[in-house]
Amino acid sequence: MKRLLAEPLLHFALLGGLLFFTGAYWKPWLADLGSEQSITITHTVKQRLAQNWFQQTGQAPSDTQMAALVQQHIADEVLFREALRLNLHENDPVIQLRLAKNMQFVDQSESSPEQLVDAALALGMLESDLVVRRRLIQRMQHHIESQVSVSQAEVLRYLQDHDAVSNKPTRYNFRHIFFSNDPANTQTPVIRAQRIHSQLETRPDEAEKQNLGDAFALGQSFKHLSANEIRQQFGEAMAEQITQAETGSWLGPVSSYYGQHLIKVDTAITPQSSPSLAERKKAIATVFKQKERRALQTAIQDLQKRYRIVVLDSTAAEQTS
Repeated sequence: MKRLLAEPLLHFALLGGLLFFTGAYWKPWLADLGSEQSITITHTVKQRLAQNWFQQTGQAPSDTQMAALVQQHIADEVLFREALRLNLHENDPVIQLRLAKNMQFVDQSESSPEQLVDAALALGMLESDLVVRRRLIQRMQHHIESQVSVSQAEVLRYLQDHDAVSNKPTRYNFRHIFFSNDPANTQTPVIRAQRIHSQLETRPDEAEKQNLGDAFALGQSFKHLSANEIRQQFGEAMAEQITQAETGSWLGPVSSYYGQHLIKVDTAITPQSSPSLAERKKAIATVFKQKERRALQTAIQDLQKRYRIVVLDSTAAEQTS
């Protein structure tokens, strides 16, 4: 039995059988792709694409989905052929190991890994092994994407477009004393507000402890409002006075939709003039991904121009071609 296993003729027969079954299985993907400068998508290829889609989703692809599958298949084939043209397999340890292991299945001799790889290449295993094909497609994608660079101007523009720079609005924390237009009051709201304002200027600590003014349904203090939000809630005059006020001092009377107010701005919170480190890192990564995706799409479109691409519509067309 050992002598039989050592026979070169048996090795030859096993290798021939392996190549026969491999070729038979992948023929719809490989032999039907056309010559070196042409890519032909046959009805058989379409069936295999539809079958794979069904296995993944449990549904048959729609016409739109089928067209997308065909386009992706063409793009992958173009990337694969360009990877071969650039000899990207020669310096890839994953591919070299895969080819050597494939040959070890049928070659029990003491051949070196380099000899096994050379034998695999001679037998066309680069084209017939799906793992190798997928690896080469990924290598070609990386080869294209690695040529992308991102400038500081592009990152800054992204940050500005996504409100991560100094165009964030200033936020205000303020309190107020309200004077309504209630006709039951013998004095106008302006006069009442002026009188209370005088008290606040002469005895601020004592006056602030008193229950001054009228009740206001929205409360006596407001936090973290922008000028636009103040404008929406109280009107233009109130927003203008608050944005121009010095913090820590009472001002007014100021008109609003509701009546008159005395206002004290406690703090004005100005946003960071520059983005945080986390925002900048995120922006750089996002811009890189966007440019890599566009570069890959553009490269595939340009590379496809090197090939004559034929998509057969039916089995009859396949048989006559």
